[in-house]
Amino acid sequence: MDPEVLKRAQKGDEEAFAQIVSEHQNLVYTVALRILANPDDALDAAQDVFFRVWKSLSKFQGRSEFTTWLYRITANICLDYIKKRKRERRVSLSWPDEQEERFPETDVTIDEEMDRIEVKDRLEEILEKMNPIYRSVLVLRDIYGFSYEEISHLLKISLQATKIRIYRARLDFKSRFRQLESGTDKEGA
Repeated sequence: MDPEVLKRAQKGDEEAFAQIVSEHQNLVYTVALRILANPDDALDAAQDVFFRVWKSLSKFQGRSEFTTWLYRITANICLDYIKKRKRERRVSLSWPDEQEERFPETDVTIDEEMDRIEVKDRLEEILEKMNPIYRSVLVLRDIYGFSYEEISHLLKISLQATKIRIYRARLDFKSRFRQLESGTDKEGA
């Protein structure tokens, strides 16, 4: 991130802010999608993220990296969406087809690619069924590689709570994986 663009955006320069959005929109959407497991909600969340960033950008003091601050806002908005879902008693979990990832230009055979897709689909199916709180920490830690401290900071929970959630999320994931592999998958189990 160009510090000059950030400074201009903090002073209300809309073109500089548009540059920030352009630079980070895919990242924000992808994180939201992984946490929410719903493309429509992820798109709405991404819009909310950038609206909140615009409103509070002047308060960003640079005590952390801009992307860390952006991740925190994204995670918090996604958790708000999850809470809202619970209140509405509406659960709609789906995963988009990621066509660009499904047919990479490599020397992989069709059978190998189909096996990879099948495994990926199974893993995504497991993630979709997990408790959103567990899914979010698992995504942040095991997919995006955030440290325990960064996750703790992003989600505004203690380091110990972070470690416990990740531990429980991994246990839940492994259990669901075993159930799926053995054919005893129970909806919401």
